[in-house]
Amino acid sequence: MVGPPRERFIKFDSTKFDSFGILRLPTSSSTSATTSAPSTSESVSTAPSSTTTNSAPGRKEDSEGIAPTSEDGTRHAHPRAQPALKAQSSTALGRMSYEIHDALELYVVGVETFTENRDQKEVPVRSKKLRRAAFEELLNQEQFKDIKPNVAIHYSATKDTDHFILPIGKHTLFSTRTAFREIQKSGAVTLSNTRMKVRNESTDGTGKVTRGGLTEHIIKCRIGNELAPERAAELYVKSLEVFIRSKWIQHQGQQNTKEPFFSKTIQSKCFGFDAHIRFEPQVEILAHKALLHLTFDVAPFIDDKTLLHQVVLDCFGNDVVGLGAQNHLQTIRGTLIGLEAEATYDGEGVRRTFRIRDLELPGGIPKFTVDREDSKLYSVAGYFEEVIFKKQRKLVHSNLPLAKVADECWIPLEVLSIKKPPQLLKRSGHLTKYLQEMIRSMDYEATASLVKIIQEQSAEFIKVVDDFKYMDTNVQTRWLLYLEVIGTFNQTKLLKAKEPVAEPVAESADHKPKQKTSRAEKKDDKVSKSPVGVIYVAPKGMTVETSKGIIDDIKKRITQALNSGKEPEFKYATVSGIEDIVIQDRYKTNEITKILNPSKDKAVNPILAVIDSDGRTKEELKNFEAELPNFGNRKVGAIVVCTTWQSLNDYRRTFGGFPRNILRKMNFLLGDMMKERFAEYKAKAKTHPVKVLFYRGSIGLDDVPVILKEISDITQAFVECWPKQQICCLTYVVVNKKCEIPGSSLDQQQPLFRFTTDETDSEAKFQYTVFQDSMGLGLDGLKAMTLNINGSSQLHGVASALPVHFAKKLCHRMFDYFRCYVKNNFGMVVRATPSHDPVTAGRQMLTFIDKYLTTGTIDRASQPKSKTKADKDPTVSNPWNARLDDKMFYL
Repeated sequence: MVGPPRERFIKFDSTKFDSFGILRLPTSSSTSATTSAPSTSESVSTAPSSTTTNSAPGRKEDSEGIAPTSEDGTRHAHPRAQPALKAQSSTALGRMSYEIHDALELYVVGVETFTENRDQKEVPVRSKKLRRAAFEELLNQEQFKDIKPNVAIHYSATKDTDHFILPIGKHTLFSTRTAFREIQKSGAVTLSNTRMKVRNESTDGTGKVTRGGLTEHIIKCRIGNELAPERAAELYVKSLEVFIRSKWIQHQGQQNTKEPFFSKTIQSKCFGFDAHIRFEPQVEILAHKALLHLTFDVAPFIDDKTLLHQVVLDCFGNDVVGLGAQNHLQTIRGTLIGLEAEATYDGEGVRRTFRIRDLELPGGIPKFTVDREDSKLYSVAGYFEEVIFKKQRKLVHSNLPLAKVADECWIPLEVLSIKKPPQLLKRSGHLTKYLQEMIRSMDYEATASLVKIIQEQSAEFIKVVDDFKYMDTNVQTRWLLYLEVIGTFNQTKLLKAKEPVAEPVAESADHKPKQKTSRAEKKDDKVSKSPVGVIYVAPKGMTVETSKGIIDDIKKRITQALNSGKEPEFKYATVSGIEDIVIQDRYKTNEITKILNPSKDKAVNPILAVIDSDGRTKEELKNFEAELPNFGNRKVGAIVVCTTWQSLNDYRRTFGGFPRNILRKMNFLLGDMMKERFAEYKAKAKTHPVKVLFYRGSIGLDDVPVILKEISDITQAFVECWPKQQICCLTYVVVNKKCEIPGSSLDQQQPLFRFTTDETDSEAKFQYTVFQDSMGLGLDGLKAMTLNINGSSQLHGVASALPVHFAKKLCHRMFDYFRCYVKNNFGMVVRATPSHDPVTAGRQMLTFIDKYLTTGTIDRASQPKSKTKADKDPTVSNPWNARLDDKMFYL
């Protein structure tokens, strides 16, 4: 017997423990008789007999989770076994739960498999493959021929022990126990056909190990080792799970495995894997009820015959081909270790099947000799090319990690393929976001189809595991179906089929309705509407075909990330040096000209700049990243979002294969500024602003049409954000340095009034010109408000006259054409130049910049040097006011 009598759900027919265990789950009556404890919070109230006793899998009210309806038309909810189960998988879909009636009595037998060494000491057989063959031979013996079809094997149930699990009935217990006891009395059973091959090793006087031929060792099985009674409760649950899994595995014709089962493919060939529905059976014992849960989720599987190097390239991109393999090595290990692979090359004595134990870069594997008489050292790649392939074939991806398949045995990934059947990626965290996005994006039809697949899979599973051939009891319905749907951790969809409604909503894990929006249905996707410009900064010497292939890959990934169903139009250009985008006279092709000056109906708004960092110094990358935004500023309305080709490759394995933050930035920058400000205000305030006060920074006032157009644009943006508010109460103020304005420039429209915030006009640095005052504040009101905003919003004295948030955006809009070079050690040259007059200093600055851009160097020796710090002129030329660094305002 196994298990202490205090366990409520275990019933024993004897008080004496022996080496065999019989585990039973009693009925509710017996449970109540054996314990007086009150029901816990996990107990389940029994459902009404009219809705439960005769239910069978497949009935509509059960399979679809619809509560039964009484005579008065009201619906009653199904009883729940426990509070909603939290999803253990981040890609969980749902859970089908079944109540177990007349649970099995299980007969558990411990089995040890071992061999003997030279000293007649027992050595456990660790190989599961060998133990499987040994058990096959053992159960083929005459005394087991009747019970073999129903034996489930729990491998590695305890240390060095496996368990045989059999369902028993009233009339079969005696015969089953007798068969095992007869073997137990005879001691260990020696197997005649199954052998373990061990390679002979010898050690000489110097300690050097010499490996010789193979020796076959006899394998023995010892039956009936003692089971731990204190683990009876845990043992019963685990044994029942193993037995249920075994029935399904036999039905599918598969080998025993601890992995979850997979059902159907719902999406194929994405990053080299197929997205399968996966399910895991789990038994749960409550106070007086046993439940079987089938938990479904989505997991990535790899098709058989897929080469392992292709798996790595599909999941991690071309970045692993170069030096980037080191950055991804840990993730690659987690992905491939544990997979079963088979060799695709021919060779004498080659083992055809392997299990990946570890991965290492080629540089981490020391060279070795093949023959004692030949002292030539081989690398793994060299050994395969010269010895295995006999110089008839070269490894294409020799820099990819090598797979360890045995002690001191490493094999290139490109000669290994996935063994049948399709296998689950051992670690797939880098694909979780993609799988979650795939689940979220399912429409009603896809969700309903998924529910149907799960219901059919569950019904088939229950039918198989319930078809026991070795049961004495005759119960028509042993499983009572009820549907319990669970949510997932970070998702907005429950697996629940429902009719579409006018405004689709999705239920999250906390069962709160949330608005469901589909990315494919968004109408305001600005990137997909506007032609996209792509500038690829290629390494010097790259061929045209290679650069074009990279641009095509970028275009493909942008299209996939947009998910708009329509490929946007692209304009692209390839450059190799900074001079190609700085000096217009050095444009080698008309590609950049097409981006800067397209036709009127095909204006390029977003420009994505991708820099290939191979062979470039950090200084060069800084210069490119600082200069490319200025290139975009030449085209009114265009933007440049910079990234590197290596960074894009890091995102190849994620959803869409494109960085979402860059896509969001491109969409964000494409919108005009006032729409963004109004949208942000609307999101925070949940209402419309009563009045709008707008300050515009300007060098002068001679471009009145631009001012009038901006007033119109602000009003239009307000109306678009709040359609019911047809009037925008706007006051528009232009801020500029105090100056005399020619009257001829204001013939189109005269300003309403001007003012300054200083006490006397003669001391004012800035003046404010009002072109529209719908707020009706007047001169005094606007002056007082502006003075108050300036005083409250500045950190120190008024360095800027614009009363808005401090942001360093404007410093990159003003003088950023050369400011990056001021920061890249160029500033020390400029600051060492004595100041004579502003015009001369400005010309010298332009000369320095031109030399730096065209030649990449500056003749520092030609600059005058101060003799001492004391003699140094305290005023030096610097075209940038350093005080503005921390006081930038947003334009």
